[in-house]
Amino acid sequence: MAFKPIYAKIKNEHMNFNKIREKIKTALIWSQKYTRIDMLYFAKGSFWLTSNQIIGALINFVLSVFIAHNLPKETYGLYKFILSVIGVIAIITLQGMSTAITQAVITGTTKKDILFCFWKKNQYGIIGTVVSILLSAYYYYQGDNLLFTCFLISSFFIPLFYSSTIYVNILNGKNEFKKLNYYQTISKIVYLLAMIITITQTTNILTLLIVYFTVITLTNLIILKFTFKKIKNDPNPEITSNLTTGKSIVKYGKNLSVINALETISEQFDKILIFHYLGAKEVAIFLFAVIPPEIMKDMLRSLQIMVFTKFLNSDKKNWQAKILPSILKLIFIIIPLIIIYIIISPIIYKLFFPNYLESIAYSQIYSLILITSATIIPYSVLYAKKSQKKILHLSITSSIIQISAIVLLSPLGIIGIMTGKLLAGIFNLVLATIISLKETTKKSLETTNL
Repeated sequence: MAFKPIYAKIKNEHMNFNKIREKIKTALIWSQKYTRIDMLYFAKGSFWLTSNQIIGALINFVLSVFIAHNLPKETYGLYKFILSVIGVIAIITLQGMSTAITQAVITGTTKKDILFCFWKKNQYGIIGTVVSILLSAYYYYQGDNLLFTCFLISSFFIPLFYSSTIYVNILNGKNEFKKLNYYQTISKIVYLLAMIITITQTTNILTLLIVYFTVITLTNLIILKFTFKKIKNDPNPEITSNLTTGKSIVKYGKNLSVINALETISEQFDKILIFHYLGAKEVAIFLFAVIPPEIMKDMLRSLQIMVFTKFLNSDKKNWQAKILPSILKLIFIIIPLIIIYIIISPIIYKLFFPNYLESIAYSQIYSLILITSATIIPYSVLYAKKSQKKILHLSITSSIIQISAIVLLSPLGIIGIMTGKLLAGIFNLVLATIISLKETTKKSLETTNL
């Protein structure tokens, strides 16, 4: 009898939750006649994609805290430098194939075609292996036996390490966002545990690299094996596309790889420059300075889905009038976050990263990069308007500007590189805003509707 009131309360709360869920569902269905997209699918997919991003950020933070307490700065800086260089070399492995495979799966490709792409990525990965071996030979000639060994070891993992990630593209194409979230969470947890166990036993850079590449490659290959079971052997007769054959997927993937090359370089260039100009220790100091701001930046980026939906739900005629006010509102929200972070960052570092107190000042300066998160507004407008060419031009231009700014200001050290990234981010925000305003003029919208 004593449990009846508790049971009744739980039942009542469950009924209230169901009512709220039904109201949300009804609202989403109602909005479909205006958005002309499946809002239930969009909301469900957005939830899993956002949760995957949050889980990934938490796991990375836990690993960062552990590394900060247990791994020497020089070792961690060298480790990240090597991964950055390998990341640039990986351009050769047709990284643009990711989008091509996703589109091909959506249009109904076959298992045979995806396998063709998988092995083609491995073939290009072998070229990456050769490049890494040549780089290791260069360091051997320079008398740096450690970097020689590091790049030699890394070279053998390049083909399968990058080709095995296509399970992500397959599941995206299949709309299996929940399963993708599940697989990636498992993969990240396995990697986290493997690195923690390894670091507790040794801080040898060669061992860390072997564990990193081996664990991620094997985990991805196992997941890929399960994922291949979701692909039919026969093509979908109801859907035809130029992307359904393996050769056409590879051709499209090559084009995208060339386009994305600059973006990949711009993402890794800062760490490479810091290593060559300042050393491995400074790479570690820089990386721990950017960790908290980058986590906050990723969280702000997750708002893009909501911003995108908001613009889709509104009258196109009002888009232009909403862009600048929306950007300013978001910036006014971000500024207090920056101020709060600057105030509490010493506490955060003393609590979580006590060995990196010299990163505090850099982190406080780098937190200004959060202002550039306002680019989610103009980019959401461009995505809603399906201005793919404009987005492509923006990506290329912003990458060139960032690389140029980092190179020009790198003689100033970590401060110079951070300033370069900040200036490039602000330039991208201004340029994206100007383009989105031009794309939402009355004449432009009328042309789109035609």
